[in-house]
Amino acid sequence: MKTSDLTRVALMLSLLIISAQLSISIGPVAISLQSLIVLIIGLVLTKEQAILTSFLYLIAGLIGLPIFAQSMGGPHSIFLPSFGFILSFLPAVWLMAKIRERSSKEARTRYIQAVLLGNFIIYLVGISYMSFILNVYLEMDMTFWQILLAGLLPFIPIDVLKSIIAIVIAKRLNAHLIE
Repeated sequence: MKTSDLTRVALMLSLLIISAQLSISIGPVAISLQSLIVLIIGLVLTKEQAILTSFLYLIAGLIGLPIFAQSMGGPHSIFLPSFGFILSFLPAVWLMAKIRERSSKEARTRYIQAVLLGNFIIYLVGISYMSFILNVYLEMDMTFWQILLAGLLPFIPIDVLKSIIAIVIAKRLNAHLIE
């Protein structure tokens, strides 16, 4: 990896850490700017850079650095209902970058496809993990609809806005980045 690659990874990792701290708790999952940065990572970095950024974020948080939302960190984080969303960053950014890199379609179409897939993966992994932690580990016996109300439905409007912002930012960044 070249110095410019490592610089991009470090910059995006820094933005991801900062964005996690800008959060508002509304239940088992906080609203934060993390998903905005994750979408930008998937749209701007290569697959390798994107997965490395997400992996470093995950490992740094698990070893105890308080970099997850609401200054959480440490191995006990795996028992938080929101941890599945952090796990989802790995496949989400990789697949988003793959779509952006491989698609022969117009940039706008590629970006929209990548963001839709990225959000779908984040929600699929995050909601599934949250359901497991709440219902199995914490024995809360929440229904499917209660899970959706706690971890999905309140986030959709703001995630649509974040998706639009991510596409606008990524298009501008990619227009100016020198490979």
